[in-house]
Amino acid sequence: MSKLSVSLDQSIISFATIQDWLRFSCSQMGESNVFFGHGTDNVYAEGAYLISSILHLPLDGDLSIFASTQLSVDEKIKLYAAIKSRCVERLPIPYISGKCLYAGVEFNVNTFTLIPRSPIFELIEQQFQPWLTQYPGKILDLCCGSGCLGILAAMHFEQSSVDLADLSKEALLVAKENIIKHDLNHRVQVKQGDLFGAVKQKQYDLIISNPPYVDEQDLSDMPLEFLAEPKMALGSGEDGLTHVKQILAQAQNHLNDDGYLVCEVGNTAAAVDEFYAPFAFTWLEFEQGGMGIFIINKQELINLNKGE
Repeated sequence: MSKLSVSLDQSIISFATIQDWLRFSCSQMGESNVFFGHGTDNVYAEGAYLISSILHLPLDGDLSIFASTQLSVDEKIKLYAAIKSRCVERLPIPYISGKCLYAGVEFNVNTFTLIPRSPIFELIEQQFQPWLTQYPGKILDLCCGSGCLGILAAMHFEQSSVDLADLSKEALLVAKENIIKHDLNHRVQVKQGDLFGAVKQKQYDLIISNPPYVDEQDLSDMPLEFLAEPKMALGSGEDGLTHVKQILAQAQNHLNDDGYLVCEVGNTAAAVDEFYAPFAFTWLEFEQGGMGIFIINKQELINLNKGE
């Protein structure tokens, strides 16, 4: 196992300011060849994110006004431990700090939940226009993990009730924390169970889902940072389709007549198209990047399952 090139004692003596620690963290991450993919795409942004997270500074990445700030010994010890976790153990920063910023909103996370990064937040911010023709009074976040998508939906649809459903009881504990964190207890509830088994016969105007969709080959090839995430939230059988097949088969029973399903399948999109050909999915595009998300209404689901 690799180790940091500077000891804790050396760092406490040598590095006084936030700027010193930002430089040190960038150097160590560069030497360790860490993989970016949980909110940043370069060593400087990752270093700023780490320091901001550990020192409880704004998570927007701008440390310039704090650059010359002198740190206490306790703060240096915490930063050193965090840099070690990031570089040696290859833990993503949100798992080190227990929080992340997603779509400008802070959420609690831990190793029982995926780190939020779905492009679906763009659709939520646009209130799913132009597809939704009526206000979604009832929304389901299926395979919710930390609950971030459903909670964002509740924020943007202030009159809606939202259910957060997941198989993992541990993930739902985090989702409950986030519901309380954002004062949404009166409109957002958690439901535990396997896919639609969590919500029984309930029907919704909008179902949002970021289910497991990684195939066996991609799962085995993932960088260590992604392997720190819960395997049950990533892997979906040999071809990556196990969960999406179940969702597409059952979603029509849980949608109101004008309801829509929005589902993320990432780079398994090609396998989805191939399996369900000649049905033509509506694949969405995103200004801030991302792919592999389709939108489908109830009637289209009925036609899909009839083979039409």
